[in-house]
Amino acid sequence: MKRSESSNKNVLLPTLKKRISKLLDFLLVVLKLLRVKPNAIWVGDSHAHFISRNGKRIRHFSITDKNHLVIWLGPKLLYSVSKHGLRIDKLTNLVLNKASFGQNLVLSFGEIDCRVHFVPKTLNEGVKEFDNIAKNYKDSVMDFLKIYNLGSALILTPVPPSDTGLDNPMFPRNGSLPERVVATKMITESLVNISSPEFSIVNLFGILSNQDGTLNMKYSNDGVHVNFLGSSRILNELGFQK
Repeated sequence: MKRSESSNKNVLLPTLKKRISKLLDFLLVVLKLLRVKPNAIWVGDSHAHFISRNGKRIRHFSITDKNHLVIWLGPKLLYSVSKHGLRIDKLTNLVLNKASFGQNLVLSFGEIDCRVHFVPKTLNEGVKEFDNIAKNYKDSVMDFLKIYNLGSALILTPVPPSDTGLDNPMFPRNGSLPERVVATKMITESLVNISSPEFSIVNLFGILSNQDGTLNMKYSNDGVHVNFLGSSRILNELGFQK
């Protein structure tokens, strides 16, 4: 086999596996939705999966033991949502149309923004840029609520940063830890400032951080995502532990 053919195969096989996995997740969830509607709908990145306490494997579509639908959109940025809205594919659109009937929507984005992208904005553009991102993010979420006939949005602010755990070469830590703390604190404050009855903010920075603003490691096993104790604190704050 030629090198180019081998390279193409190495690219195509993982892509095909991902598509098959997503389709299987879709079919399993739709079968469940035919029997009962979910109590809440989560949409977000990997943090939505870990906070909702949804098993070991991150799946595109899944339902927790508390009957919460969790939709994983991959490593999507809060900034891209604020610019372009919650762009979703056809399968996700079908799942939402089948599942929604006025439940709360829980959204989790922003930790990757703070880890990789926001430090230069903190230093160069200041509070105004974060306020603009938060405002546009709110507008995008409110449009999403209307499109899918959902209730209030529960917005999870970014998980506090740390330097613990393995570096991810796709999403490297940029800036010093104190700089990333400042960036996380600034976007958190901008989001809190635009909260409303339809757009409630859950301040993870206040729940999960040490006094210096870094992630309290009793709430995480990998330095990025919450563990069972961390998810318990957040779910209690959301009222989902009762």
